[in-house]
Parts: sequence; structure tokens; C-alpha cells
Amino acid sequence: MSKTSKQNIDCPKCKTPNDFTLYNSANVTNDPELKTKILNRDLFLFTCKECAFKTMIEYPIMYHDMDNRLIVWLLRDFSMEEFIAQQSMWFASGYRVRVVENLHELIEKITIFDNNLKDTAIEYLKRSITLQALMQMRNILEIYFTGIEKHEGKDCLAFVLVEKDSVNGAYHPLDGVGTLFTDYPEDFRELRDEGRVLVNQKTATDWFNEKDK
Repeated sequence: MSKTSKQNIDCPKCKTPNDFTLYNSANVTNDPELKTKILNRDLFLFTCKECAFKTMIEYPIMYHDMDNRLIVWLLRDFSMEEFIAQQSMWFASGYRVRVVENLHELIEKITIFDNNLKDTAIEYLKRSITLQALMQMRNILEIYFTGIEKHEGKDCLAFVLVEKDSVNGAYHPLDGVGTLFTDYPEDFRELRDEGRVLVNQKTATDWFNEKDK
């Protein structure tokens, strides 16, 4: 089941105290509406009862999808050794466990696994797109996978690229990724998802750096 707690938060604008509900865990199998509220960010939206000021408040949360046997933690500061020990029950139950650092990454992870994709492969493609952009003298500040979309008549992996002065889309045809999502190439073994909790752009960057040695 989902677990909540209350926190008193002063409105950043008018300073009025407000009770804010934090979801320590969100079981989206038992409470499907929570998944919608995470994806549209409503679960993190603070609205002042006095002046109606709105702002986003990110907080630690455990996303629990029983159907897909998936746990995703939104955490910032944590000890990896302690975390692994605390999650032993989920690992023993065959769950895939991930840690993300912000709400964008949480939504991205949900989207990846809802589309039955491997996050290791998505991070690899994101890094490839970033490197290609650098060769074109473009500086990608952030890149996120947003789903599978039709583009120029083909099913494509869709990405949002955040640059200094613009936000653009990038598309990678599904028929152009070969066996990346099923049979990993030999030198891609380090990015297999088994046993990993941190799978992000640092994971992909480390792999690229190791590959170039």
C-alpha cells in the first residue's frame, strides 16, 4: 500500500503555513491514480491555501509497480552500501530496483519500463545523441526519453534535448537500433541492467570512456 506523511510548509510568497502531503511510497498497482499524478507532476505540486501560489516540491519517494516488478526511488543523498542492504527483500523477490535524482528522471524511468525497454540501452542512445550534437557545436544541457512516437511515418524513440537557448526534439527509428534492447554487443556488457541501481548518463559516459581507452 502507499504511505503518506504530512509536512508543514510556509508559502514562499505569502508565508502562510500549509499542510502538504508527501507520499513516502506510491504503490501504483493498488492506487493507479497515483501514477497519473506522478506523470503529470500533480503529486509534487504545492498550492497555497491563502494566496493560491503554486510551486513544485520534490521529495524522496518510492515508486512501486507490482505488475512490472519495478521499484524506483527518488533520492539525492544516500549511502549505496546501506541502500543495497535495505533493498535486499526486493532484489530477492526478483524486482528491478533503480535510484533517480530528480522528478524528470523518475518520469523517464517509468516511461522507459512502461514501453518494455532497457534503461541501459536508452542511456547509451542518449549519450550517442549528445556526442553527435557536440560534433555539431551544440551543447546539450539535459536529454530525456519521452516515449515512442510516429515521426516521418516511422515508430521512433523520442527524446527532448534541452540546450542553452532552446528545447528541441530528437528521434531514433526503432528499426535502427538493431538488437540493442535484446542481445547486447560484446563490448556493451558493462551496461547490462542486472544488479544495477544507478543507470543514468554517468553510467553511459563511463562506458564510452572505458571503450575509448
